[in-house]
Amino acid sequence: MLPDSADLVDFIRRFIGSILGPNGDGTPPPPMVKGVSTVDYEFYGSREVKDRCAGFGYHMECTFETHPAWKEIGDAGLISARNGLEKYVMTKIADMAFKEVMDDEADRALQERCKKLRFVTPDMLDVKKEICNETVFDLAQDELKKVNSYR
Repeated sequence: MLPDSADLVDFIRRFIGSILGPNGDGTPPPPMVKGVSTVDYEFYGSREVKDRCAGFGYHMECTFETHPAWKEIGDAGLISARNGLEKYVMTKIADMAFKEVMDDEADRALQERCKKLRFVTPDMLDVKKEICNETVFDLAQDELKKVNSYR
């Protein structure tokens, strides 16, 4: 973030906190002490996280376009900033964001199906010879195998 973006950094911190909570594990903050909240954001946890992330992304994109520290950065800079912010936020909240959509049984069934379909070749799929590159296919297969090792 640019030096004059402290307000944006604080907004991002509060958004992440509203999902992860003060402990960073999705547990809510402790109750108010003498009528004063122990955090400066409203805690939601993983409730409606998909819609909240979409709204946050839209809000930040609009904010980048008009914020004094970012408005002169140009389209390429805005795209890079948006992508960097999305990667940062999703890395922070990945466990909470994807907790509800993870399905170990479906993952195992898909892995089994992929193993059974290993015999399928590009020729069987009518892939044109001029775009068929064995090295690229091997790299793609390796990348697909790595997917499970990432968040």
